Amino acid sequence: FRSCFVEIICFSHDKDWNPAVDPESNLLFIVMEMGEMSLRERMNECIHTKSSLTITEIQSVHWALVSLVCGLHSEGYMHLDVKPSTLFRFTVETKSGKPKHLWKLIDLDGVVRSGAQMRLVDLPYAADYAPPELAQCYLRSQREGGKIKVERKMNVWSAGMCALEAVSLMPVLSVKYSWYQKWKQTKGGNTNFMAALAGEKSNLGIEKIIPQDLLEGMRFVNPDMAHLVETMLVKEPKHRHSIGQCLLHKWFEPKRKAVFNARWGIEEDSEEEEELDAHGKRKKKPKWDDDEEDPVPHEAAPLDIQAYIKESPSRLRQQLAKSAGEEPADKELAPAPAPALEDQPSGKRRSKKKDKQTNSKSCSIM
Repeated sequence: FRSCFVEIICFSHDKDWNPAVDPESNLLFIVMEMGEMSLRERMNECIHTKSSLTITEIQSVHWALVSLVCGLHSEGYMHLDVKPSTLFRFTVETKSGKPKHLWKLIDLDGVVRSGAQMRLVDLPYAADYAPPELAQCYLRSQREGGKIKVERKMNVWSAGMCALEAVSLMPVLSVKYSWYQKWKQTKGGNTNFMAALAGEKSNLGIEKIIPQDLLEGMRFVNPDMAHLVETMLVKEPKHRHSIGQCLLHKWFEPKRKAVFNARWGIEEDSEEEEELDAHGKRKKKPKWDDDEEDPVPHEAAPLDIQAYIKESPSRLRQQLAKSAGEEPADKELAPAPAPALEDQPSGKRRSKKKDKQTNSKSCSIM
């Protein structure tokens, strides 16, 4: 999961290379690799050009979101402030010399320990991507105060909201619910929005976070992509996918294969786009059956040669079975018995009878 986070090139330190104030500039700083553009800038670019992200780009963004959350969870951390403005695109060069785009998280200020008890005012999060259980904790803290417990599946919701936004190219809540924009400009708007997200105000219509037309469009483009986003945005945490289930989803099958090939130093296929068709589905490669017999041309060979070619595999199996001292396994492939004398033409039977008569006469004469 290291490739999902920005690399630190240098930092302010003392003579023993411990993090400290830089003696020359008297400043604290961190030097990181520079990205090309954020996901927010890429989506705005698509809006201005009246285009959309390609299937490969959407899959790469979804894979980066799920991988970085899984990487944080594996170390015992979580990050509820993941949003498109903190996810940047970087270009790296593969072993074959081809450029490859990677999406990395550059902001880790909001990282907290999983399962930690903390006050809501000390928890960095974005209201647009807040899960319903966090909204419930927010309302409870407004009434009762105290601390809340952060759970890992909260992170799955925030990553799912970013994944949905990569498809729709804009925040879903700001588009679907026009009243949300009004709440942002009025006092107490955040509390009203959290109450609607938590389910305390059901008349506002947030039972399903994904609009039906958008869900149908995603299913038309790729059913696996739609299923992944839908399972990440389930309001009940117990029915919501874990980050491990998201990582093993069918939508990420090409990505898992690429990671496996990179792990063992196997060269990737020619182009990743060639493995996906226009609908984002993997193209099926033709399978060749070794047992399939080649068709016999009817006009190129006589009938007797055609019959011999068709029977040659069965004869070869019988010869191998006899040489091994075994009986043929397939009785249908055994050679046909010789035709009886009654099946032969009448002329041949008469000739044989005459031969028998002449032989008997010769014996009697002698």
